[in-house]
Amino acid sequence: MILNPRVIIESSNENSKIYPLNMGTNLIGRASNCHISIKNDEKISREHCAIIIQENEALLLDLGSGNGSKLNDQKIEKSSLTWGDAIQIGNQSLLFVYDKTTDNSEDETLDTSQTYFPTDEQLTHVNSSDSITATQTMFSQNQKNIFLVIANELTSEKSVDNVINKLTDELLNHFKLIGIAIKYMGHHCQKGDVSKANLKESFKNVILDNRKGIIQVPFTDQRGHLTLISENGFNQVDVDIIISLTKLITEICLNRYIPEIKVNKNTHNANNQLIGKSKFIQQAKKFIQKVGNTNAPILIGGSSGTGKEVIANLLHKEYSSTSMKPFVAVNCGAISPQIFESEFFGHIKGAFTGANENKSGYFEQAHGGTLFLDELGEMPLEFQAKLLRALETGVIRPVGSAQSFKTNVRIICATNRNLRDLIEEGLFRDDLYFRLQIIEFLMIPLKERKEDIPAIIEFLQKQQYDDYDIPIKSFLPDAITYLKNQPWPGNIRELKNVILRISTLADEESISQDTVKIYMKEKSDDEKDSFKITSLKEAESVHIKKILEHTDGNKTEAAKILGITRTTLYEKISKF
Repeated sequence: MILNPRVIIESSNENSKIYPLNMGTNLIGRASNCHISIKNDEKISREHCAIIIQENEALLLDLGSGNGSKLNDQKIEKSSLTWGDAIQIGNQSLLFVYDKTTDNSEDETLDTSQTYFPTDEQLTHVNSSDSITATQTMFSQNQKNIFLVIANELTSEKSVDNVINKLTDELLNHFKLIGIAIKYMGHHCQKGDVSKANLKESFKNVILDNRKGIIQVPFTDQRGHLTLISENGFNQVDVDIIISLTKLITEICLNRYIPEIKVNKNTHNANNQLIGKSKFIQQAKKFIQKVGNTNAPILIGGSSGTGKEVIANLLHKEYSSTSMKPFVAVNCGAISPQIFESEFFGHIKGAFTGANENKSGYFEQAHGGTLFLDELGEMPLEFQAKLLRALETGVIRPVGSAQSFKTNVRIICATNRNLRDLIEEGLFRDDLYFRLQIIEFLMIPLKERKEDIPAIIEFLQKQQYDDYDIPIKSFLPDAITYLKNQPWPGNIRELKNVILRISTLADEESISQDTVKIYMKEKSDDEKDSFKITSLKEAESVHIKKILEHTDGNKTEAAKILGITRTTLYEKISKF
């Protein structure tokens, strides 16, 4: 019987994603209505394949996809699924697993050659703040003892080399190995005979081949792996303990000894990029490289829509030693003055009416990482003194609590207002300003870097295709020139909305200057004279009908493009 079936998708820049499967048909594809929707892979069809779950059987069915579906590297149209099968669609690898019902897993040596992924419980526990305590709950007393002995030995070591060497010795001792080899971020350790470990290196998957008595387990940050060889093979509990130890090792090396490790950051969020080759973009990249690894507060200025949060994200993720830690973004202009203290410092249960449970604040959530304060100029004056004290001492006290505790956060701020003017008007504290403007960077408006507009348009269209499945269109040279000559008071945000509007509503595949003018609402004098006056309700009705026409009546997709809920869309449709 198949219990709790699920698919696990590994990602190179975030935690594994687990998708529980339902009885019956589970669609997989880029469409939003799919049970597993994968929008960021162009090689996957809208409805690519399906996993059909029955009581005692699971099937994989290709749905006539453009690039086909593979099961364990073999192209299939229809095939049964078993535990540990690897499904390949597009650029994605999905692992099919479920709960096994055998009671003798602790003593039974696994007899298959397969790619293996840890269970949901393991994936949940190993990301907690205390890996040792969390992992204990997964094992019997004997298994706990093995794990704890090794874990306690490792946590006493003070360098990555020592941790790797100690891990090698402990694994040799507890698993009676013939040979062991460990690679991690340039650190290598090998003992015993590893000559028959000729597996293809994998930094994502756990590979188990008990015919040869070999297991290869990647570290969770995908910067290395360990290979173990045993005469007797490995049972399910052996695999569980080894996987848990690699996750603990990753946490020890990255969290405790981060100054020793120079993290190689090869991936980034596709939405957080500096697009273009203008002189300003080159200066911005140099600025990020220069100050990325400093812990000093950074103040980013510039008008709305210029990309201040993109700079903050890049400072955190691409170059800073905080990249493995949280990035907490806060819009200071969107928080009610009455709850500022609770939002930033947290509160305890019963601190005020409605405080039904303890709540962590932004400082605690960002501990060890970056706290990004957007729209800093909108922060209420009465809260600024409390923020200044927290920044200077690092100590915060949740609302209603008698206990204070220390936090360590890096502060990056952004504002579209002139803080010096606000100081003159008595709306901003000068001492807070001087505390935050140690390093400043000014984002220039889009109209001052027009040469970047073609590249930005290309990027925005690709983004819209990934997010909304809107076809990419060709902008003719006259259209590009016209767009480059616009003032863009709303900067990139305004350009993004214009490109989305044109890509969605225009029927032409090639966009000309005349088409751009229509959707930018620019009219000639004659056109303005003949402009038809309509109500807002009528204009909204026309726009919604156009979006529905584009999505072939798919209301879920239409609601996403319009930026409203499907319920709201239904309500609007019912009125016209």
